Amino acid sequence: MQREFQEEIQAELTNIKYLACLENFFIFNGQAGHELIQLYQCQFVDPKFYQLESLALADGEWVFTALWMPIERFRSGKLRLVPDKFIDYCEG
Repeated sequence: MQREFQEEIQAELTNIKYLACLENFFIFNGQAGHELIQLYQCQFVDPKFYQLESLALADGEWVFTALWMPIERFRSGKLRLVPDKFIDYCEG
């Protein structure tokens, strides 16, 4: 995880702690999918990452934008966090 964050966004992590393995079955574009998510808790060493509104990420041909979102938007049902079980591990 440390290496991936360094390669993708040049960010160093600290306080890395394994939380759980989440199994997720889903349908995407009409196709059944299955994934195992290794879930970790960590912190950025540089506090500048917590001040960013968004962060551009790329993985091969896929381009993503990461956003900081208030957890209450997911708990209230305004937004959906996937997989659903992930919300059990969120603080706030």
